[in-house]
Amino acid sequence: MSDTSTIIWVDLICAVLTGLAFFYTVTLWILIYMYRQKPIVAMSQPEFLYNICGGSLLIVLSMIANICVLASREHDSIDDNGTAIIASTMSDLKINIFCGFYWWAYYIGIALVYTALLCKIYRIKLITDQPLRRGVKILPKHVMIPYAIIMVTIIILLIVWFSIPTTEEPYDKSCISHNKLDVIFSTVIASLISCVSIVWTILAWKIRHINEELGDSKRILWLTVYQFFLFTIINNILNAVLLPHVYSMENHKKLQMAVLDAYDTIFSFLLVIGSISFIVLPRIYFVWYEYKHGHYPEGVEMIGTGRTVVNP
Repeated sequence: MSDTSTIIWVDLICAVLTGLAFFYTVTLWILIYMYRQKPIVAMSQPEFLYNICGGSLLIVLSMIANICVLASREHDSIDDNGTAIIASTMSDLKINIFCGFYWWAYYIGIALVYTALLCKIYRIKLITDQPLRRGVKILPKHVMIPYAIIMVTIIILLIVWFSIPTTEEPYDKSCISHNKLDVIFSTVIASLISCVSIVWTILAWKIRHINEELGDSKRILWLTVYQFFLFTIINNILNAVLLPHVYSMENHKKLQMAVLDAYDTIFSFLLVIGSISFIVLPRIYFVWYEYKHGHYPEGVEMIGTGRTVVNP
């Protein structure tokens, strides 16, 4: 298969995955809103499910921005030294705008998903840890301090990141940048988000004996296993095996960039699908199952009407 045919297929795969992720995210977001009054959905704290869907949608929008830059690459040629040269239909300013949006949407999206999971599990932890506070409602606003601190910190880091001038070429017709500034800030933000995931994993483990439909602890733990397998094991294997081969394709620069962007798109797609499938999708499935059979699946235990109140 020629480079051109391979690039077309890579671009098509990226577009299809992005379209599927967009449709999946928006559909479940709408369904959660429609059935928010259902006890089985109300128990899962819809406010945080909205954040998970919203964060996932931002990640999808970052994928769209990346695909726009990917599609703008027009042709490649070889200079006198044998190095491939890439042309783009976008100006450098437009590429910087699209790629800036890519990083903002990607990291704010992940932060929304992770902080929503943290606050969701933290709210249940507060309820179950305070047996003397009987009849006291624990509202979402009561657990918003960690949410606000994390989001403000990440936004400040993003502002500083894109305010510092750099002498290096930020984006060479691709949003996947390897200049030192981008590597430093992306590493810092990713480390902060990883710390959030560690905290909500610990909290989920502590409340693993609480009713699953109330706490979602086991689903969150399975999501942790999924993300660890995806981003730690598979990602490291690919970094060690696939990427060195990709980076060696200097005479096929456009194909090299297409493969790297596809690599990023696939992982973003799996992140979105995993986050929503483990946490949001089961609620819609329970609603459908009740509509179809007149009762919830075996093993689903309801508590009251779905209100998060410590009963006397």
